[in-house]
Parts: sequence; structure tokens; C-alpha cells
Amino acid sequence: MIGWFLLALLSCETTPVEAPIAAQAKVYRTASSTVQTGPFSNRLEDATSPYLLMHADDPINWYPWGDEAFAEATRRNVPVFLSIGYYACHWCHVMHRESFKDPAAAAILNENFVAIKVDREERPDIDALYMDAVHVLNRNNGGWPASIWLTPDRKPFFAGTYFPPEDRQGRPGFSSLLNRISQDWNTKPGDIATFAEQTKERILKRARGGSAGTVPPDIGERAVNRLGVSWNPDTRGFGTRRQFPTSPSLQFLLWHHAAHPNSSPPDIALQQLTAMDEGGIHDHLGGGFHRYTVDPAWSVPHFEKMLYDNAQLLAVYAEASVIAQRPRFASVAEGIGDYLLRQMQHTDGGFYSAESADSDGEEGSFYVWTPAQVAAVGPTADAFIEAYGVTEQGNFEGNRTVLNRKPGVDPDAEPYRSTRLKLMNLRSNRTAPPTDKKRVVAWNGMAIGAFARAGRILDRPDFIEAAQRAADQILKVQAPDGALPRTLAAGSPLGVLEDYAYTGNGLLDLFETDADPKWLTAANAIALAMVKRFQDPNTGVLYQSDERVELLTRKVELTDSAEPSGPGRALRLLARLHALGSPGIERGWIDRPLERAAWMLDRAPNSAPSLAHVADRMARVSTEIILVTDTRDNPAFLEFRSAYHEQVRPHTAFAVIIGQDAEPGQPFLALVGKEPGANGFQAYVCRNGACKQPTTDLNAFKSSLNGS
Repeated sequence: MIGWFLLALLSCETTPVEAPIAAQAKVYRTASSTVQTGPFSNRLEDATSPYLLMHADDPINWYPWGDEAFAEATRRNVPVFLSIGYYACHWCHVMHRESFKDPAAAAILNENFVAIKVDREERPDIDALYMDAVHVLNRNNGGWPASIWLTPDRKPFFAGTYFPPEDRQGRPGFSSLLNRISQDWNTKPGDIATFAEQTKERILKRARGGSAGTVPPDIGERAVNRLGVSWNPDTRGFGTRRQFPTSPSLQFLLWHHAAHPNSSPPDIALQQLTAMDEGGIHDHLGGGFHRYTVDPAWSVPHFEKMLYDNAQLLAVYAEASVIAQRPRFASVAEGIGDYLLRQMQHTDGGFYSAESADSDGEEGSFYVWTPAQVAAVGPTADAFIEAYGVTEQGNFEGNRTVLNRKPGVDPDAEPYRSTRLKLMNLRSNRTAPPTDKKRVVAWNGMAIGAFARAGRILDRPDFIEAAQRAADQILKVQAPDGALPRTLAAGSPLGVLEDYAYTGNGLLDLFETDADPKWLTAANAIALAMVKRFQDPNTGVLYQSDERVELLTRKVELTDSAEPSGPGRALRLLARLHALGSPGIERGWIDRPLERAAWMLDRAPNSAPSLAHVADRMARVSTEIILVTDTRDNPAFLEFRSAYHEQVRPHTAFAVIIGQDAEPGQPFLALVGKEPGANGFQAYVCRNGACKQPTTDLNAFKSSLNGS
């Protein structure tokens, strides 16, 4: 039942109240119990997050998340206003301009609340927990900026997303909402306390995993079928109002077909990848993909570009080009990779988080065109205008057009290619969207894996080198016990589950590509640290946050969203290492979490494709391929490696031992006793750790791969 407080606020009974203190002379109370009057005290100036630094000059007494803020709220007996957003979020910038820089609104906040600002990308554990509050209190509606009001003991009692500065279209204005919440806090404290406790219990229920069960043996096929039911053939996507890339689902469909060649072709994934390539979500000039589209036809995007989207799509398009034999997808993948190297990689190798949607305070202006602007490139423009749907009416604000390529048009044919290059040159003179230069470990791990896999598929040594450089940066911040921070910045928060899971998998992808055993060693150390910090030793569940983090509860997040779930990729990491006979990795660390997720896999496998992939893998006989060579340039080794990589093999463990490099890998049981043979090379094909006689016969090797 919706509580009294929510009903009162939803009725929008908002009467503007004068700010209780002057705009430029704020009153705030410090934890030392002294009262100070003077300029505002903003505690974000030392933040490592560009998003938090963006708010460092606000006239609001912002606190970073931490005990200090909640202690101050307890001492003053005022509620906490928690604002969560991220740098590339368009509506976060809008609310920043309209309300957080407004002295009057700031005065109300400073007088009656303790304000906390959180970057969801730096603290996804806080975001995930309190986004549950937004969903619980708003009938499953959510988004960013997230605006949550908490009691001093961290219990949410009201939540929403963007609020306009004034009452508008049935939505309360931010200042009037603050005044109403403050009034009710002072006059109805008992009701708020009761409602906050009820809300907390609802959140805790959502955060907990289910009881143990049995994973259906046909879970992979069930997930494929359920994804088919939820897919919309008219829009060529899973959305009916907006369209998101849904990369984890696309990856699952492609991997499932690669692991089960006799299964139905992944038509859904291929159609969506084609729709995305043609649509406005694709930056047809600069490469890469925007966050999502605001329409169901993939045509008009929300323009921010995220590393986690583009890293996943780099791998998905590259692997789809092999699985489906689609050369066009290889071109798209190369465009994504080139964009990331050009725009998103730091000189030291790490990758930035995102590019904003806005330029000069206007969303999308960097990307849209009028016919006259396109015509300025010369005589090749007419064909391009027709092929990419540029009209006088436009499909975006101000009669401008987001480029959408018509089906059947080959973008690499003339005159389209030369026109794109000319338009790209013209666009370079515009004000580019700002970049969030925060380097998140998880997304760098994702990029490492994507560049390694795409590099070997597309024969792009520069992609592999980019993966190596980024991996070196993570190894620099990896603690001796394998622990990881959240970002590559000094003073970073603790890493969360996905930082370990994505990075470990990325390092294994790199090991499978360049055979450097240091990546395998680092991945194993990360996996062991991950289990120690995030896995419940009694139930096997994998929590999102480190056990040392103080939150209402440690959340278990099984479902995939824009990114694969932490548990899904964590279990894939453990499964891959276990297949190689990793020292210390136990089979139970994989089986027990899957059993705890059985309820989700049984009821809604389409919402957890990453977990479904691991469950499907663990239900099969494991295949391990070990190539042992005396040198990297041994002709037989190069032939066998090429034969292995001709296909995508997501369920197979693969390792290369080169000369003396075999020594660091000896603790891995699958690598023990493997010799290069009299001619300097041998290939081992093993099932569940039992190996056939090593071979140097390429045809026999290819035949043995058919079952992998």
C-alpha cells in the first residue's frame, strides 16, 4: 500500500514558501556542533569524479557519501537529500542548471537538509540500492538524476528522478517539494519513520537472492526462447517505446549459437545489429553508438556515448561477423574500435567513461544536420542526403536531422564514403561534447576483453596493443592480494563485483590472444580476491559490494541491464579458470550461486542471460585446448592457432604455452606436463581434464574441434 506521505506529495499540494535564509549568507552546522554563518561549504572540491567536481561550485553544502554526512543529519535531526547522477546524463545537467545552481533552492536545502551527491558510475552499489527505492516508490519507474530523501539512518521515505524548478504539468517544483518534505518532517515524524521502515523492508526484499533450487538442464534453450517472445519484429528490438542496445542479450544469443551450432540461427541478434547499424543510434560519421533512442525505430538517440556500451558492441559486432559471416559487421566493429582509440583512450592506455550528450548546453547539436549543411561538402552531397534521410523537416529539434542510413545502402561505397569523411571534417569544427575522463576499472576490463577478441578476429594488431596497454594500467593498481579499486584515480572507492568480474574475463581474453602468462596469473589473483570479498561462504551468493562497505544491505543483482550482471560475469570467470585447473578455484563456488539463482533462471531466464550462459556451459562437458610451442613464430603453431580462432568458442578453455613461458602456468593443472614435442609443437585436446594423445595433424585437430 502506498503510504500517506507519498499520496500527499503525489497530490501536488505545493505552496511556494520563501527561502528561509539569504542566498549568499547560508547557515550550516558542522559535525563539531558549532554554528557558522558565511559562504557555503561544499565538500566536493577534492573528489576524483568529474561529475562530483562539476558540482563543487554549487551553492549547496554538498557532502560526498560517507558517515560524516549522516552523523550531521542525526545531530541536526534533518532528513538527507541524496542526489545520484552521472556526467553524461542530459537531465542531470538540466537539473544542475535549473535547481542546484539556484541560490534560493540551495538555501532551502542547506537550512533543512543534509545534501549528498553521488556519481552512480563511481558508486554503483549505492546507486543500485537506492534506485530500488525509486522503483518501489514510483511504481517501477526510475532513471537519472535520482532524487531520494532519507532518514539519518539511511532509510528512504520519498524518491523521484528529475524535478523542474517550478510546479509544472502535475509535477511538483523542486523548491516547493523541499518545503513540503521539510514541513512534514517536522510535523509528522512518526508517520515518516513508519513509512521509511516499510520502504526499507521492501528494498531489502528486492536486494536478497532467492532460496536454492535446481537449474533447468535446458536453461540455454529456454533463455533463447524467452528472448524470442520478448523481441518485437516490427521494431527489430526488445523495446516498444525506447530502444537500448541490450548487449548482454545479443552476446548471449550469439554465444549460444556458437556453442550449439545445430540450434536455431541467432536471427533476432542479427536483425537488431542490422537495425542499430542503420539507425540514428549509430554515429555514422565518427563510429561508435549512442546510449539509446527515444523512439522505437532506432532513429533518434539520447546522444551520450558510454564506454560500457561501445566496448560490448565492439566484441558483439566482431564476433557476429564470424558467426554469421557478415563482413558489414566487421566494418562496424572496426568503426567502434577506431572511435574508442581516437576519442576515449588516455595516453597511458586506460579508457575514459563517457562522452556527454550536450554541446554548448544543447543536446545533440554536435551530431545533427540540415540539408544545407550537408550540401556544403560539394557535388557528392545529393546522394548522401537521400541515402541518410536528411530532410528540410528533419527528425530532431529545429528541423535538423539525425543521420539514419536507408536499408541496402553500402556506406563504404562511393560517393557515401567520401561524403562521410568530408562531413566528419566539418563536424570537427563544432564544439565537441565534453568527456568524462574517469577511468572505471570494470569498463576498462570490458574494453580489454573486447579489443583482444576483436583484434584477433579483425586482424588488428593495434587493437590488441590497446588491450595490452589498458591491462598494464590495471595491473599497476591491482593490490598484491589481487584486490581492485573502482577507478584508476588515486583515492578511488573500493572496487565492486563487476570490477573484478569484467577485468578478470578481459585478462583471460587477452591471454587467449597473446599468450602472455602474466594475464592468466593476474586474472586468477583477481578471481580469488573476488570470492573472498563478495561471495557469502555459507550460501554462495555473490554480493555487489565489498563486505567492508556500509550500506543498508549488500545487494544481490542477478539480472542484466545495460551491462552483464556482476554474478553472471563473475561465474564465467570462475568457470574459465576452473576449466584450466586453476589453483584454489573450487567447482562449488560456481555451482552454489547458480543454484541460488535457479528461481530467476526458471522464471525469467531472458532477464539473466549472463547467468544462463554460465549455467549452460556448466551443464556441458568441458573442452580444453592447449597449444604448446617452442617459439611464437613456429609455423605449425601459427596454423593451429589460426584454425582454432576461425570460430567463436565461448564454452572452450584455451591456452598457449610458449617455450620457457610454460613455467608460470605450471600451477594450472590443465597446463601441467604439456610438452612441445620433438618438432617444437604439439596440440592437446582435452575433455573435463582428460586429454587425448597430443597431435601435430592439423586435419585431425580441426575434426576434434567440432565437438568444442
